[in-house]
Amino acid sequence: MRLTRLLLASLEGLKPLCIDQNFSVFKRTVDHLQSWQLELPGSVKKATCHLCLDTTQSAQRGAWMFLYENVPQLKYHNPSIVFSVQRHNEEDSKIEFVSENGDAEILLMTGLKQAEIREQLESLVNRL
Repeated sequence: MRLTRLLLASLEGLKPLCIDQNFSVFKRTVDHLQSWQLELPGSVKKATCHLCLDTTQSAQRGAWMFLYENVPQLKYHNPSIVFSVQRHNEEDSKIEFVSENGDAEILLMTGLKQAEIREQLESLVNRL
C-alpha cells in the first residue's frame, strides 16, 4: 500500500512525491482554469495574441500576465476556438478575434492592467 502512495524517483536523487500532493496540484490547476469563465460567441473561430517582446516595459506587463493567467482559462472554456500567440518588436500588444465570416475585433492591451484587459474583453463579448 505504501508503495502505491509514493512515486519512486530515487534514480536521479529526486525526493519521492506523494500521489496526494500531485492530485492537489492538478486540482489547483483545474480550480484556476474554472475561476474565470468567459464564453466567446460561437461565431469567433480564431484568437491571436500579438505581444511585444520588450517585457521590460511596464506598459506590457498586463498583457503578459493576461497571456499567462487568462488565456489558458479562455482556452479551457472555448475549446472550439484556435488560440495562437505571436511575439513581435512592435510597441503595441493586442488580441485579435476573427469570426467565421472574416470580421476581426481587436482589443489593445498596451498600458492596461490584467484586470482592465479582462473587463474590456467582457464588454467586447457583450457587444458581439
